[in-house]
This record gives sequence, C-alpha cells and structure tokens, in this order.
Amino acid sequence: MELDYTQIGKHIAARRKELGLKQTEVCDKTGINDKYLSCIERATSIPSLEVVIRLAQALDTTPDFSFWWAALATKATPGKTPQSCCAI
Repeated sequence: MELDYTQIGKHIAARRKELGLKQTEVCDKTGINDKYLSCIERATSIPSLEVVIRLAQALDTTPDFSFWWAALATKATPGKTPQSCCAI
C-alpha cells in the first residue's frame, strides 16, 4: 500500500479552508514556512512525521483521520512520487 500524497495535500488544504485559516496562520501555529506548506498541499513535498503531527494539531484534528486513512490504498503514479523540495 502506498500513500497518495496528492490526496493528503488536498485533505490538509481542505481542513485549513474549512477552519477559515490562511496558509500563513497555519505556518505561525506549526513553525513551518508558507512555501513548505504550499509544497505539501500541492504534493511537491513529503512532510515528515513531526510536521504531520504539528499540522494535525494546528488544524484541530488527528493525523490518522485527516491525512493518512483517506489517502491509503491509492497508489501513487510510478515515477511521480513527490520529492522533498522545500525546507522547514
């Protein structure tokens, strides 16, 4: 089973918008920069477990529900796995 990072990013962005938060507000709560959050939401960067936990806390949810379970079992396109492109 592989994670679908596109779906994970979409779930993060959807939860942020559901709460009425701007990227900069989430970044202030998590200690990550806005470029990195943008990369995560667009699936061009894979967040570390630490960042996932911080995002879950900032978005008032749990990492297992909002990020991972909804994206499990969807295989990523071979050769299209996102790489970590942005620094924390």
